[in-house]
Amino acid sequence: MTSRTQQRRTTTVNGAPANNSLAPGELYVEEADPAKLWVGVATSVSASGIKKLVDAGTIGNALLKTGDTASGLMTFNGGISVTATPANVPLAPPDTNTLQAASTSFVLGQAATTAPLQPGTASAGAATRWSRGDHVHPATAPTPAPSDNSTAIATTAFVVNQLANSNALVYIGDTPPTAIDRLLWWSSSDGVLYVRYNDGNTTQWVPASPSAVGQYLPLTGGTLTGPLTLSGNAASALQAAPLQQVVPRTGRASVSTFLSGVTATTTSSTENMAGIGGYPFQLTPQVSGTVIFCFQMECSNPTAGAANWLTLRYGTGTAPSPGAAATGTAFAQEGMVFNGATHAVTRIGLVTGAAIGTGLWFDLGRQCNGGTFNIGSINCWAVEL
Repeated sequence: MTSRTQQRRTTTVNGAPANNSLAPGELYVEEADPAKLWVGVATSVSASGIKKLVDAGTIGNALLKTGDTASGLMTFNGGISVTATPANVPLAPPDTNTLQAASTSFVLGQAATTAPLQPGTASAGAATRWSRGDHVHPATAPTPAPSDNSTAIATTAFVVNQLANSNALVYIGDTPPTAIDRLLWWSSSDGVLYVRYNDGNTTQWVPASPSAVGQYLPLTGGTLTGPLTLSGNAASALQAAPLQQVVPRTGRASVSTFLSGVTATTTSSTENMAGIGGYPFQLTPQVSGTVIFCFQMECSNPTAGAANWLTLRYGTGTAPSPGAAATGTAFAQEGMVFNGATHAVTRIGLVTGAAIGTGLWFDLGRQCNGGTFNIGSINCWAVEL
């Protein structure tokens, strides 16, 4: 690089070098106030052929890298890196909200000095103070007025006040307390809960519950002072039965028939009906629907060793005719062997739950495996219980 002795001018009108007056690398001192240092450069760097290196006026307004004190507001257009404890900055007033640098004193000074607010309406808030890590919220909530009817928090005090203001506490005693509208009184003498009722015209103690004394039978037993009405007839042995199911018998149905000269015979090995119900042997229940019926007869089969079977049957509708196929509801079948002799035979059946007002027929199913099964001198009866 070509070196050149720098020129020094002492005139007070010393100014900047003219364009393209300096060779590249040539220094030029402008001894004005403030002083400046220029250097010649190639026109590819600057068309004027000169560049200002130092301006004393600018240097005087700069901060030292090793630390300095600013006399005015600093604005940073980019990030800064601090490698040592920075110099003090001016302390901004509390709640300042600008780009001014903040000191540690300013930050700590922004801490709130008031207690946290009570719970209330949700709000984002507008305060510029921050809360300390050891701050404590109130342990209790505000108690709304007794007339408050909103979604506010109901404290225990509010609930107790409501009870007191509504007179909803229960007074217990043999005699009523001082009359206060809506007051509850439990009478220990009769076990009744009363409420003091005011309809605008009169006030009185009105029972709010049935008596717990003397009006109920204990589970261990007791005596009724009035009639007991049951929902229906007894359906099992240990259930209470109404009078209509026990006494009197008046109005209960019954029938009795003696079939003189009628002989019901069969030689079939398949059960078939004797047809007795069509004579008729029928009954219509009127009260209980429980009927007992009985057949008393003389039976025989001249063929020795022949087996004979009888089955009690009953049903509703048209009674079966003699020789018809077995039908109706059957009781247990019983077998007998007569060996040519005549035997007196009695068979009894019990019908329960029969429909009131619906007629029943009663009959015998019979069959044998040999000879002729004869049934005669038939006496039959039925009674509603």
